[in-house]
Amino acid sequence: MRESRSLRYMLLVEELLAEIRSGRYEAAGFLPAERDIAALHGVSRTTVRAALRHLEIQRIIRAEHGRGHRILVGARPNTEPLRAIALIMPFVTASTMHQIVRGCARALEDEGYDVVTMDTTAETSAGMRRRERSAVESLLRKAMHGAIWWPSFPEDHAEIAARAADSGIPVVTVDRTLPGLPFDHVGVDNVRAAYEATEHLITEGHTRIGYVTQEAAASTVSDRRKGYEQALRDHGLPVLAGDVVVWKPSVAERARLCHRLLSSQDRPTALFCVNDYIAVELLLMLQDFGSRIPQDMAIVGFDNAHESTLVRPPLTTVAQPLTAIGETAARLLLTRRSGTASGPGQNVLLATELIIRESSVG
Repeated sequence: MRESRSLRYMLLVEELLAEIRSGRYEAAGFLPAERDIAALHGVSRTTVRAALRHLEIQRIIRAEHGRGHRILVGARPNTEPLRAIALIMPFVTASTMHQIVRGCARALEDEGYDVVTMDTTAETSAGMRRRERSAVESLLRKAMHGAIWWPSFPEDHAEIAARAADSGIPVVTVDRTLPGLPFDHVGVDNVRAAYEATEHLITEGHTRIGYVTQEAAASTVSDRRKGYEQALRDHGLPVLAGDVVVWKPSVAERARLCHRLLSSQDRPTALFCVNDYIAVELLLMLQDFGSRIPQDMAIVGFDNAHESTLVRPPLTTVAQPLTAIGETAARLLLTRRSGTASGPGQNVLLATELIIRESSVG
């Protein structure tokens, strides 16, 4: 039951979309109040808020202070079915994911498709795995017109992903790939981007550079490590297993890592992090331990998340064209839907940009 409840807001999104498209609510008018929606659909106010937030992201409604949620789209004829595309991804309200969602929604809605966001976020990895599988199963059950999927755990979902491929539903993956399946993919050259980030630290004079990664078997994680290691080799620096560390979920484990990074005499003087969220948290924790950034430890992240500019010093990072990734994924999916593209999946890689800020330069 917990899994069903965790996806209830997604079902509420579909129900509200159907009511809007059917003409039950007048275009340019307002949805009922949150408490009334909760009562009508038998859900909690928290579920209603989550559903309304996703409808805002999709530009179906707009929140107006003191008035409620205004409907921005008109009704369709009752005989016209919904043309729904699923977005399956975690952390959709995070600054990075929100840009991908916005890019997808913009391109899909311009072509008359409805966007149903299936947020796979959960408090634990096990919970996220369950939610991701439920989202893909929901995709298969509801006969959506296609899906754009950011696979959190590609290694766990080979069987259900293969079922999606066999179903004929067009699927485009973003950021991470699903090896061996005929899906289109849109992302960046993570090997090259990580190479450039590591090389930047080398040109700043660092000869011991650590890599802070996460517990995931995703292609992005392994590719960024490959780029980091290749940059070290090309510049004649050792690739040391002890300089690759995993950012753990426990605060105590993270604190022990920070203590080790600062207390060892033979330690890295710079760190390349697999993403900005790890880099920002690491930067703040190292400062709490008394470390000066970048004098005692230089740090580089990946993604150019909004948070990267909020810390002091601001974070050097690799910027991904996140909105363009979403738009490109949507266009690829629409091309498959129209039948103008066939054959094996395409692997489209967009350009990144290394943004140098004060966290890595003295």
